[in-house]
Amino acid sequence: MKIDNKTAFEQLLVGKVYRIPQNHVKSHENDGYLAPLAVRHDVYYDMLSLLSLSEKHKQNLLNRGLSAERIEENRYRSMPSDWQTRKKIANQLSQNYDLRGIPGFFTYDGQWSLWGKAGILVPVCSKEGFIQGLQIRLDNTDKKKYRWLSSNPEYHYENGTRAYSWVHVTGNRNSKTACITEGGLKGDVASYLRNDSLFVCVPGVCNTEFLVETLKNLGVSNLVGCYDMDCCVNRDVQISLEKMQKEIRQKLHLDYEPFLWDPKYNGIDEFMLARKQYKQAA
Repeated sequence: MKIDNKTAFEQLLVGKVYRIPQNHVKSHENDGYLAPLAVRHDVYYDMLSLLSLSEKHKQNLLNRGLSAERIEENRYRSMPSDWQTRKKIANQLSQNYDLRGIPGFFTYDGQWSLWGKAGILVPVCSKEGFIQGLQIRLDNTDKKKYRWLSSNPEYHYENGTRAYSWVHVTGNRNSKTACITEGGLKGDVASYLRNDSLFVCVPGVCNTEFLVETLKNLGVSNLVGCYDMDCCVNRDVQISLEKMQKEIRQKLHLDYEPFLWDPKYNGIDEFMLARKQYKQAA
């Protein structure tokens, strides 16, 4: 709407403000594109190199049973809670990488930025040890403890990329026996406490999109289920596990043997830590 200066001044006096229309069109050219694994690994590896691990988060990991050396080896880091710091990191990485197709990154006002919430960054790795994606173990949790580092364009992140339900592999990748559990950090801890046993970690009981492919690439012959002990009483979880076992039998012809323990320790990581502490005290 065109108005003269006198009319504009009068309208400002009475609180009427006409905003100039912005010719801003959301870019969709990146929608659906995911950068190759090697590229994602390089970006995330360098991103983690720019970050540090807070004492609070380090103590959290030590309390879970990990050693200081393993904590550093697994490259856990603290996600900055402030946007300006994350934006600075994204800008630095964009000098060396094209960040299109990297979950977590998006553009704002023409500059690259990084989504995130305060918490522990947990690398989710492939069989070869490449970082497929990152999860955040949130500091402030209501119900959901973990969030993928993601910038799904469906939520209006310009040039953003969604994360997928990647499966984390940790421990002895040459083992013919794989333990299946829920959660990458849980698997890291349990594997470490169990002499680096091979753990294949789905992000959730229902998130098994890449499980069969991962197991096939590993070439395992025995599967041991190490899901949280509430699976014994939660019917929804039981249904999901039955569906997963059926798919594994049909596609890989592998048997699945559940591993059960004292239910006062819900997770396999908690049980393995309690067993270690008991042995040390004996």
